[in-house]
Amino acid sequence: MSSNADGVARKLASEPTTSDANRVGDQDNGEIDPLPVYAERTAARQPHQKKLEVTLDKDGKPLVSFMIYGHEALSTNVGIILEGSGPLRGVVRLDSDAPNSIRSIILTVRGDYLQVRGDYMVDPTYMATPNGPEVEKNHTFFNHSETLWSQDDGKPLNSSTDSKVDSLQSPFKGKLKGEYTWPISVTLPKEVQFTPIHESAPRTFPLPHSFNERFIRATIGYTATIKFIRFGFLKEDYELSQPFGYYRVTYPPPFPPLRDVAYQEGTPLLGPSIDPYGWHSQEPIHIKGRIFKSVDFTAQCTLYISKPLAYQAGSFIPLYIRIESDNEQALDLLANPKAIHVRVRRQIIINHSHKHNLSDNVMLNENLDYSQRAVWWTSTEENRTSKSCFFSGELHLKPGMKPNTELGNFKLSYSVMLYDFSAVGLEFEEQNFLQEFPIEICTFYALGPRPKSTTTHDCTPDVPLGQRIVPNAEPIVSTGFY
Repeated sequence: MSSNADGVARKLASEPTTSDANRVGDQDNGEIDPLPVYAERTAARQPHQKKLEVTLDKDGKPLVSFMIYGHEALSTNVGIILEGSGPLRGVVRLDSDAPNSIRSIILTVRGDYLQVRGDYMVDPTYMATPNGPEVEKNHTFFNHSETLWSQDDGKPLNSSTDSKVDSLQSPFKGKLKGEYTWPISVTLPKEVQFTPIHESAPRTFPLPHSFNERFIRATIGYTATIKFIRFGFLKEDYELSQPFGYYRVTYPPPFPPLRDVAYQEGTPLLGPSIDPYGWHSQEPIHIKGRIFKSVDFTAQCTLYISKPLAYQAGSFIPLYIRIESDNEQALDLLANPKAIHVRVRRQIIINHSHKHNLSDNVMLNENLDYSQRAVWWTSTEENRTSKSCFFSGELHLKPGMKPNTELGNFKLSYSVMLYDFSAVGLEFEEQNFLQEFPIEICTFYALGPRPKSTTTHDCTPDVPLGQRIVPNAEPIVSTGFY
């Protein structure tokens, strides 16, 4: 799912600005927009669907097949169900040349949250084996089961020979021969009840976006399983499973008025001095240090993040920073775009049910990873003075980023992080991150005009894989999140 979703989101990020009213691509013209406007507003136009089928063969031909439909643009190896696009649909088929003793057919659809030990890419349908990852906990947050057919329902229609009037309503005690099909349709809930570890009462969470990444010791996956219950001596049941993904639909809130106008007219964004309602900031950060190990200096900086603090994966975050100091030499050293260190940090928290030793506990319970650094340039809105300077910036977001997700003890969240300046000739009294701005990553653009970036969208890593992203701060290396 992840590689295809990355490609889909990358296409979206590169598309020209368009209004929300015509966001849906024209499949007939080859323009594929896999994230159409939310289902309530496109009820009359459903996306094309992709068929994904698994079979159980006998004598070189399918005896039992199980097919599900997924969103055409998002589905590759597994079917992806887009939130609001309708139920999980599919077809179960039996094609038996000889009489087959089938008692009933059971469909089970479930969502599972798995916690494992070890650095593995976890298959949501995979259970622990002596040679595989050890599943520490399996939490089922959604479980739907229904009988598609049983002998009590009467003889089913033979797809090749029977008509509707041939179907018997009385219990059927014979065997099935020929071709039979049963459609499936399961509506996935918008919310699920889940009881976190160490809590006694369940809480309500949105049905979570699928999650499965290497090096992350937890996965959220969905599986549909069909089981043919057979009768008779030494008759084994037939069973087929299809993993599928769930793609949440989340939007940022609308842009502030002046930002909305700027995107519509294609003009530069107004900074916080002109558009204070379009930016979010915290208290100014006070910095103390020494210049070339000899002269003490103080400075303060204020980082501004564009409102609302929610952004579509594959887009960008507009930034603005004001740096002030009475020491003009210190200001000159700080006033370097390459000295300003701002990134997106992704945090995944996994609370396991029991404690390991300290090092294991840190690795199992928390995963931190980072984007590339923000890009900065001198602001044209405010002129530099001997005591202050101003920069505009953008933080590019990688296509395919998973949306913020919370399910019980699992939490995936994002923050914009301001770290220490990396200015040559300056030493700071404290070496730590300076500010944190929690943000939300969404799967759709905000309603209205598409944001237009000033710089070329580039999520190329600026630190080699495995090296520390933030020296002298959080002792974490990148595992390839970006």
